[in-house]
Amino acid sequence: MNTLFGIILGIIIVFGAFYWEGGNVISLIIGPSLIVVLGGSLVAVYSGTFSKYFFNIPSLIKKSITYQPANPSELITQLVNLSIKAKKEGLLKLEDELKKIDNIFLKKLLLLCIDGNKKEAIDDIAASEINHLSDRHNANIELFRKLGAYSPTLGIIGTVLALINTLASAGDDPSLLIKKIAFAFSATLWGIFFANLIWFPIAEKLTRIHLDEIRIMQLIVDACEGIAENQNPNSIHSKLISYYPLEEQQKYLRIKAI
Repeated sequence: MNTLFGIILGIIIVFGAFYWEGGNVISLIIGPSLIVVLGGSLVAVYSGTFSKYFFNIPSLIKKSITYQPANPSELITQLVNLSIKAKKEGLLKLEDELKKIDNIFLKKLLLLCIDGNKKEAIDDIAASEINHLSDRHNANIELFRKLGAYSPTLGIIGTVLALINTLASAGDDPSLLIKKIAFAFSATLWGIFFANLIWFPIAEKLTRIHLDEIRIMQLIVDACEGIAENQNPNSIHSKLISYYPLEEQQKYLRIKAI
């Protein structure tokens, strides 16, 4: 939820400062400016990508807000316990554990172990899965980076359009003219605002989620390769906790064995 909190805090800081300076926040909410910036940015991204990626934007925003990282301690315990069971009772006994596992990637690699595949085969299939996942994630992240790149430019376009319209009515009341010029710059404000307080932070959050999911997948790969090679569960455990800083490894040194 820190992404949502950060966006809300950013809104409070920016518009709170504007209000503190004596500005009228409501006056910034100008329909044409928002349409040019938000609508224009979305259309620009839509024009340059496939529909299946573009229409993922709402779900990706939701994911960036609601994502909860996996608990490393629970996952490492689960993986090591699976290796203990395989070591004591044989690989075929892991079939009894499959129905208890929610992670599809872990199920897939365990089935490869049960079928007698060696480390090299598991590594090839896992690498392919991770590469395809990375391609999908990078395409999603790029959407928000493009939105962040387009928004300031569309903001300038909105400001130029508003200034053209304002200067075209230069014979009107001077005080009204000055007010229109001030309103014209709201498009630039919205362009910079959306880019730096919404689109780029979401892209950064999705990048962190991607790295977290890749690390979890790599933990699973290493554990399953160890199981396939009939390695000692203690060796598998030591390798898994090495993914974390030394000061964190103390939390994972002991596991609840099955």
